[in-house]
Amino acid sequence: MQNYRKWISLLTRFLLPGGGLFIAGVWGIPRIPRTAVPLSTLFAAFLFLSAAALLLAWRFHRDSAFFSILVIVGAWLAVSLVPIPNGVRSLQGIPQFLTVLVTIDIIFFFLFEDRGLFSIYGLVRLLFVAIQVVGLTLLFKSGNPGLAGEWFEHLWHGITTAGDMPLILVSIGLAILFIKFLRIRSPLSAGGFWSLITAFFMLSATHSRFLTAFWALLTVGVLVVAIVEQSFQLAYHDELTGLPGRRALNEFLAATSGPLTALMVDIDYFKRFNDRYGHDVGDQVLKLVASRLAGVRGGKAYRYGGEEFVMVFPGKSLDEVQEKAEEAREAVKQAEFVLRHPWKRRKAGPKKRNGGSISGKKLSVTVSIGIAETNRKNPSPDAVIKAADKALYRAKRAGRNRVSR
Repeated sequence: MQNYRKWISLLTRFLLPGGGLFIAGVWGIPRIPRTAVPLSTLFAAFLFLSAAALLLAWRFHRDSAFFSILVIVGAWLAVSLVPIPNGVRSLQGIPQFLTVLVTIDIIFFFLFEDRGLFSIYGLVRLLFVAIQVVGLTLLFKSGNPGLAGEWFEHLWHGITTAGDMPLILVSIGLAILFIKFLRIRSPLSAGGFWSLITAFFMLSATHSRFLTAFWALLTVGVLVVAIVEQSFQLAYHDELTGLPGRRALNEFLAATSGPLTALMVDIDYFKRFNDRYGHDVGDQVLKLVASRLAGVRGGKAYRYGGEEFVMVFPGKSLDEVQEKAEEAREAVKQAEFVLRHPWKRRKAGPKKRNGGSISGKKLSVTVSIGIAETNRKNPSPDAVIKAADKALYRAKRAGRNRVSR
């Protein structure tokens, strides 16, 4: 059941909101009358949203989204300023050529971590875009932009047809970005995936300026939503464990008016893990405990800080939650924790470790839990948390690995 819920959560995080916007576009765009939205209004909306998106990406240090938006705007301008008549074969290769460029760009931008627009990594990305802008500008000013289409067809001659190559490259790019999402599971990485799809649709609709502008607008919209979602996750979720953080807990408690029961959970002897095995192992322990707490049904787990977690059960009494507390404690105790990457050990310092290999060594992890509920003595949610914290210290003084009221 726990794995089932985990995969449902992962699928939801991947599909929403980027996948939802894409599906809405596929379903809705063909149903919009061309006369309902003037082309000039659509162009203005796209440019306004793009400017706002660039400002947002810069403000939140999302250089992968920033440069992707620049590329999308540039590609849209290229296909909008240069008409692609059906009868001129060389010009028909321009969208395919741009599709390849945009695909390579998005893969390149999203494959690596954001490190700031003005870092060396940001400057490399900027140079990458600048070279393309200069090249395309010279091409269009040459008076024969069809050279790009002719060169594109010549490049893939004998390998595959020029028309198939963009689709092949986009498919490879989507596979790469999907793997990236599975590795870091961030809204921004999912946004990169969906923006590549919508950008492909944009450059496949160059026969209609209306459709091109609409898909361009949707592509930038996907990236804007991804930036907002990423910022929200960083603000309200703990990056290491994936659980909601203390800010999310505080806002939940402030909005709660009814009775609740809270658990304050602390990892026993956590400092020893860090001192003996290093912070990497300590991080693995935190992830382990977080995953077990998240699997307890009926409550919601939060990372409180350090090695402490909080679980809240709205509308539940202490007696009802007592069994859940024991379930959480036992789930952590029964979890099999095996050291990973034992060769990544800290250098010997003031606290040297014992000699010998620790490869595959199993460690026992336990937690102490304090539990408290809303009552006359604890009338507010904040008071319940404080009471649970006091109960936690009683559990630790009583020998740890236990639940105390």
